Amino acid sequence: MRSVLLATALLFGSSLQALYVGSPAEPSVIDKGFFIPENFWLSVEAGYQGDWVIDRNLEACGSVSGSIEGFQMHMDQGVVTLGILNRVQLYGSVGSCKLDFSLIPHSPSSSFHLQSYNQLTWGAGLRALLFTWGDLGLGAILSYQHMNPSIKSIGNLSLISSPEGGVRYTEWQGAAGFNYSVDIFNPYIAITYSYVHGGVHSHSPDIPLFHLKLRQRLGMALGCALSSSKIFDLTLEVRLFGQRALSAAGNIRF
Repeated sequence: MRSVLLATALLFGSSLQALYVGSPAEPSVIDKGFFIPENFWLSVEAGYQGDWVIDRNLEACGSVSGSIEGFQMHMDQGVVTLGILNRVQLYGSVGSCKLDFSLIPHSPSSSFHLQSYNQLTWGAGLRALLFTWGDLGLGAILSYQHMNPSIKSIGNLSLISSPEGGVRYTEWQGAAGFNYSVDIFNPYIAITYSYVHGGVHSHSPDIPLFHLKLRQRLGMALGCALSSSKIFDLTLEVRLFGQRALSAAGNIRF
C-alpha cells in the first residue's frame, strides 16, 4: 500500500496532537471587564486562539493500515466565551486549519505526500472551576473540534497532482487539572483524555481510503495564564506525552 502525507505550514514543524486545554481557573482569571460590573453573574469575552500541533501518536486502519508520522496541524481561531458566576464558561470557536501527515504502511509501498488547503474549522467547549482552596483551584474542561479541509495536492517526490478529496477530522477531549494563583501568574497542570474520529475520503482511485485513530489517548498539558484580573488575559500552553503541541490564547472581557 501507499504512504500518505497531509501537508501544513506549522510554525515549528513535526506531527499532530490534542486540543488546547486552557487554565482550569479561566472562568475566574478576569474579574473586571470594560462594561459589565465586576460582581455581575454573567460575563462575555472575545479572543484569539492559536494552536501549533507538532507531534501526535496516531495510526491508520481500513484499506490502508500503518503508523502515522509527521502529522501536523495549525489552527487560528476566534473565540467567544459566555461566563456564569465566574465558575462556568461556555465557548465557541471558528477559524482556519491546515493538516500534514505521512502514513508508513505495514507492507512496502511508494511514499505519497498530501497537502490540505487552509480551510474552515470550528469547535465548542465547557470549562468549570469545581473547587477552590485559597490560591489553589481544581477544574474540568470538555472540548470538541471539527474540520474537513479539501486535499490541495497529492504526490511522491517525482509526481504532484491535485485530486478531489478531503480529510475529515473530529476530536473530543476531556481534561481535569489544578491551578495555583501567584500575583498575575496562574500556572496549571492538567491530564487529558482524547478521542479522534476521522480519515481520508476521495473519489480518486489514486488515493487510498483509511481511518485515523489514536494509539495513546492520555496526555498532559502545562501552561500559565497571565492577568491582572482586569480586562484581558494571555495564556501559553504546551502539551506532552504522546504529543507535542504549543498554544497561545488571549481574551478580552466586556
